[in-house]
Amino acid sequence: MNNSKASLIFLILAFVMLWFPVGQHALLYDQWMKLGVFMSPFLLFLAFAGRNVDISIKSDTRLLSVFMLVFYIIHQYEEHWIDIFGNLYAFQGFLNGTLTGLLGVADPAVSFITKADIFVINTSLVWLVACLAVLCAPKNIFPALCMAGIILVNALSHGISGLRDFAYNPGLLTSMVIFIPFALWFYPMVLNQNIASRTVILWALAWAFVAHVILMVGLVLTNHIGLVSSMVYYAALILWSIVPTLIKPSMLDRP
Repeated sequence: MNNSKASLIFLILAFVMLWFPVGQHALLYDQWMKLGVFMSPFLLFLAFAGRNVDISIKSDTRLLSVFMLVFYIIHQYEEHWIDIFGNLYAFQGFLNGTLTGLLGVADPAVSFITKADIFVINTSLVWLVACLAVLCAPKNIFPALCMAGIILVNALSHGISGLRDFAYNPGLLTSMVIFIPFALWFYPMVLNQNIASRTVILWALAWAFVAHVILMVGLVLTNHIGLVSSMVYYAALILWSIVPTLIKPSMLDRP
C-alpha cells in the first residue's frame, strides 16, 4: 500500500470518528473548535517535520494548505469560541438574528442554525477541504485553491455584513487581519509562480461561493421550511467538500 492510499484511509477513519463518535456528540458540538485550537501546533509540527526543504515555501502547496487550515482554526476561535468582547459561541446567535431579519420572520425565537449544524459545516467545508488539499498536493492544486476560496468568500461575507450593519460580527477581526492579507498575497503568488491559471482560480472561487450558497440555503430548507432532513443537508455538505478532489486544473484549462 502506497503512502497516498494509507493517508486517505487514515483521513477517512479520522472523520468517521469525528462525525460518528460513540456517545460524544454533545461534547463535540460544544468543544470542536477547542479541539482545533489545541491541535494547531501539532499540525504545524507535522507539516514542517515532513517537509521537503528543497521546495520553496511559496511553491509548497501542501504546507500552504496546512497554513490555511491553521488560519481558519484561529478564525473559528473568534467566530465560534470567544469573540473580541469575550462572548462565548456568539456566531450562532448572530446568524440566527441576521436570517430572522432578512427573511422577515416574526418570531425571534426561531433557530436557523443549531450547534450540530455549526459542527458539521466547519468540519466539512473547512477541516475536510483543507485535509484533502494537503493530501492532494502537489499533484492536484485545485483543492488548495478551493480552500483559499473558502477563506476569501468567508472574509468578504464578514466584511459585507460589518459594513451593512456598521457593527462588529463574530469572526470579523480575524477575517480582516488574517484572511484578506493572505488572499492578497496568495492569489498573485499562485499566478506569478505559474501554479494555476486565472481560469482555474475563478473556478475555485465559484466552488467556494456555491459552498456558501449550499450552506445558507440548506439551513433555511432544513431548520425553517423543514423540506430537507438534517442528514441530507449534512451529506450534501460532505459531498460538496469532496468535489474539488475530482477536478484537476487541466480539466478546467481546456480550450
